[in-house]
Amino acid sequence: MAGTMSLPPVHDFEYYIGDTGEFSVTVKNSDQTLYDLTGFTSTFVISDTLSMNPTWSIACESSIIGSTVFCTISHAMGNQLGGKTKVYYDVEVTDGTFVLTILRGSINLTVGVNEVV
Repeated sequence: MAGTMSLPPVHDFEYYIGDTGEFSVTVKNSDQTLYDLTGFTSTFVISDTLSMNPTWSIACESSIIGSTVFCTISHAMGNQLGGKTKVYYDVEVTDGTFVLTILRGSINLTVGVNEVV
C-alpha cells in the first residue's frame, strides 16, 4: 500500500434513508497480501458534493480491525440524509503522517414510507 499513487476504487451503492447501513473494506498490498492497519485510524465522510469544501457533510462511524475498515451509517446519521437523492462519500485511513483514501463513491438515496424518528 505504501507509495501508491493510484486513484482509490469506486463503489456506488443504494441506501434506504433511516436504516442502519454497514459495509467493510479490506486493505491489501499490491501483491494482494493483507496490509496491517495497526496504529491507523479511519474516517468515513458523506457530503453533498465532490469538493474539498462541501456545503454539507457528516462524519459517520468507522473502525479498524486488522486489515479491515468497518463503516456504518447509523439510523440517526441516515435520517440527516432526508431531502437528498444522491450524496458522495470517501473512506480514509491515516497513521498520523500517511493518509490514504481507500474507497470512494456515490450513494443513491431512497426515502421510505415510515416516519423518520
